[in-house]
Formats: sequence, structure tokens, C-alpha cells
Amino acid sequence: MPAHRPGLRVTGRATGASSTAHRHPPPRFRRQPTSRRDPSAEDIQRGMDMVRSGTVRRWWARWRTIRADDRGMTTAEYAVGTLAACALAAVLYKVVTSGPVQALLRSVIERAINVQF
Repeated sequence: MPAHRPGLRVTGRATGASSTAHRHPPPRFRRQPTSRRDPSAEDIQRGMDMVRSGTVRRWWARWRTIRADDRGMTTAEYAVGTLAACALAAVLYKVVTSGPVQALLRSVIERAINVQF
């Protein structure tokens, strides 16, 4: 159990409680259902005016710009990255298993083992 610190409230889960109950406390109030009304002719006209004025087009263009974030890699980039990593691993393996590098590593390890204290 973690050490108690002032201002830190430690709570435990009751046996048999679900994991979501611990992370998401129950709501404090319930929303009252709202009544839906049919759109009036003014509402429809307002929507059509927004479409005609280009507001919807600008909103949609902005949304596409926001959603076009290029973080991460696509499948092709993963393939190229994997090939590059494999090629680098093969080159390093060849270097480490070559005769001169093995002799150098062996001498370093022998010197480390034979150090006088």
C-alpha cells in the first residue's frame, strides 16, 4: 500500500467491483430528456443561407485541414523503415562478427576480467 501523504486520498476498490467503476465514478445527476421540435421554415431557411454563403464549405475545409494531421507512419513508411532497420542490423552483425572486431572485443573483456583491485 502506498505511503500516506497529506492531501492524498487513497481509495481502494471493493471486492468484485468492476474496473470501470473505479475509473469512472457514477454521474452526480441525470440529464432530463429534452423535447425535440420539428424544424421550422425559418430554421430551414437559415441552414440554406449558410450553405449558399459558403459557411458550411469553410467549416468543412477547416475540418479537413484539422483532420489531415500527418503524425505517425503509413503502411509504406513502416515497410521502408523495417527494411532500413534490417539492413542496419545486417551491417552491424557483419562488423561485430568480423575477425578484427572480435579480437578487439575479446581483448577488452580479458582486460576487464583481469583488473587488479
